[in-house]
Amino acid sequence: MRTLLLLIYICLAFQNSFAQVTVAFDTKTGLFRDGDYEKITFDEPFWIKISDPEIISITTRFGIHDHGEGKTNSYKKRWHYRFFPREKLYDGTMIELPSSHSSTGNFTIIMQPLHPNEDYDVVFEAKRKLNLEKTAIDELRGSIAKKIDETFHYTKSVIDSLEIKNMHPEIGNLIAETANSRELFYADETRVDLSDPITQSNAYSYFQKIKNTQDHLNGQIEKICGYKSKPKLRDPGGSGYAYNFSKTINSTQATLLSDLDIIFNDSRYKTFLDTPVNTILDEKTTNNHILTILKRDLETTSVDLKEYEKENICNIHILNRYTDQLLAGQGEIKGNIVVAANNFDLTGGQLLMSAMLNLKDLKDAGGSYVVQDMTNLDHAIEIVRKWVSDVSVFNESFNDLEIYKKDFPNILEDVYTNWYSSTNIHLNTPIDTEDTPYIGVDFGVIVAPGISSTFTFQGFNIHLRPVNRRAKFSDLRPMNRIFSLDEFLKRTSISIGIAQRINNSDDSFEKLFATGSPFVGAGFRINRMIRVSGGVMFYKEFDENPVVTESITNSTWGVAASLDIELKKIGTVFGELLNF
Repeated sequence: MRTLLLLIYICLAFQNSFAQVTVAFDTKTGLFRDGDYEKITFDEPFWIKISDPEIISITTRFGIHDHGEGKTNSYKKRWHYRFFPREKLYDGTMIELPSSHSSTGNFTIIMQPLHPNEDYDVVFEAKRKLNLEKTAIDELRGSIAKKIDETFHYTKSVIDSLEIKNMHPEIGNLIAETANSRELFYADETRVDLSDPITQSNAYSYFQKIKNTQDHLNGQIEKICGYKSKPKLRDPGGSGYAYNFSKTINSTQATLLSDLDIIFNDSRYKTFLDTPVNTILDEKTTNNHILTILKRDLETTSVDLKEYEKENICNIHILNRYTDQLLAGQGEIKGNIVVAANNFDLTGGQLLMSAMLNLKDLKDAGGSYVVQDMTNLDHAIEIVRKWVSDVSVFNESFNDLEIYKKDFPNILEDVYTNWYSSTNIHLNTPIDTEDTPYIGVDFGVIVAPGISSTFTFQGFNIHLRPVNRRAKFSDLRPMNRIFSLDEFLKRTSISIGIAQRINNSDDSFEKLFATGSPFVGAGFRINRMIRVSGGVMFYKEFDENPVVTESITNSTWGVAASLDIELKKIGTVFGELLNF
């Protein structure tokens, strides 16, 4: 009775060992979490959990590793694929596993049972958020903005429709190059169209801002430079500020030059010349600086206007004249000269206008104005005033354009790409260690009808194939089959043990050894814990004649039922025995 209670206690103690195995796969390292790989056992399904908030979907496939020429370690491939018809295999070689998605980035994959002593490849394919370094993102944003800027640049009088058509796939190429992939997806898993990647949801508004600003700048350029198409050699754009200013001062060249000679040569005007033009704009630039520029231009007879060969704002170059270069956006004032530039020097234009206004108000000792031709001077001042006004508007739009380009959004903010990871699973089944799945321990009861006796026994069961006692028998047979050789061999074993008689009868039975009588037979597991066996037990038998004192060795058949326990758990069982 004591032994039977012990068997019940052991059964209850080990029933929790059949809980489902769950392992976690780390997408960052591409490995199973520390300690989880050892939990995986053969012939038993298990759960793989993946937690990665950057993943929106995942597909898992596994297949037996091919060692070349279709060879595997031990099992034939048709046995490996016992759960799936051949036509349902992915690429004819791998099985696609179902997965559940419980919350953002949390997935559970049910892995099918794996054979022992076989190599498996497990492949994970997911849609994972594209994470790039900030420097790469900033470079991409700048490159896209630059491409849009170049396509609709305000210096272009005509924008080629083919260039616009090619712009979008070229932006797509920039995106693919940065992402290092052309397989890109949105959160709803629709593919990013790299032939037209700018959409309402990502950067379309900024695209429109850049384009519209470029259109506005182009209109301002036409107004400032005075052309609606690229100027030709004989038609430099007669309505532009540079041309009109040059034409105006040409008409009063002799008179104005005479006035300036008086100012520069008469010491009474030294204070005027040394006075800053406009201290708000520039404390160092004096009337002397600006009027020197103007005087130098009046002394220059060449006013040849021709197409400028290099790229610049107004596409024209006026030889020798500083003021014309300034107003054409090809120079900026530095002291009493104009140096080459490719932008509108607004401050320089304001200084030119201020100096001419100062010149207009200058009077001699008698109270008369020094400038003789006020009409043309006023006209020249008005030209520069309008230039300053239009260039101010231009610069404001230009600054807005620079902001739009700088703040161009990250077009890959919510974009996902295909992510792959693979790992190998090899479920080794050693024979020469306590972890061997070929040997189990039996604790049970033997009934021997031939001698009307009952025995408890302890022993070992030996299998020809490795056995996972947690595995369900249904996991050992092909789909829609009720029998398989693999299942039969993993349920059948050779049993060897020692039996101890429970009942005391007045007969001639005597145990063969001090520890009991040996039992040898064959066993068959009827479920994952209980084994039934049949075999032969050997014992001593005394002669009924009291004169004969010697015993003989005899045998009888018996039927056993026992608890089947893994060898590696025997230490735990003995501990329970001692406690009991």
